[in-house]
Amino acid sequence: MSGARDGTRGWLVGAGATIVQTSDGGLTWQRSIVRDGAGARFTAASFVGNSLGWTVGSGDRIFATTDGGHTWIEQQSNVDADLMDVKFIDAAEGWAIGSQGVLLHTTNGGARWAPESSGTTHALERLFFVDQSHGWAVGFGGTILRYGPSSAPQLK
Repeated sequence: MSGARDGTRGWLVGAGATIVQTSDGGLTWQRSIVRDGAGARFTAASFVGNSLGWTVGSGDRIFATTDGGHTWIEQQSNVDADLMDVKFIDAAEGWAIGSQGVLLHTTNGGARWAPESSGTTHALERLFFVDQSHGWAVGFGGTILRYGPSSAPQLK
């Protein structure tokens, strides 16, 4: 689940191109429209504020919304891997990870996703950012990748 800091807005993603959202803390849920999303199994979502959001899933799928999750449009990942997680640290910069050690980075809100070297072929499953300069990706086989200043300790 991805949610807003005010505790009232939230989004859930899943199989069958399912994206549902709430604006009342989960009392009611509305289904979103996902253009060209047939067959997608979404695994994660990330929102910046209440309007901009991204979701990722099986078959290299990335979708974005600019209207708070009501409608979603596909973005090109240019990889052949299932994507497991996505995190945006602001409206422009985001990361996506997935099978085969796939690590994608964007600095323009997903208009272009660029592959980055992760140094592993293990599936990367979850992303965590504590601020704009410090983040981690964790995955299969105990894989831990660090993003941040070179002075930060390297975890392996």
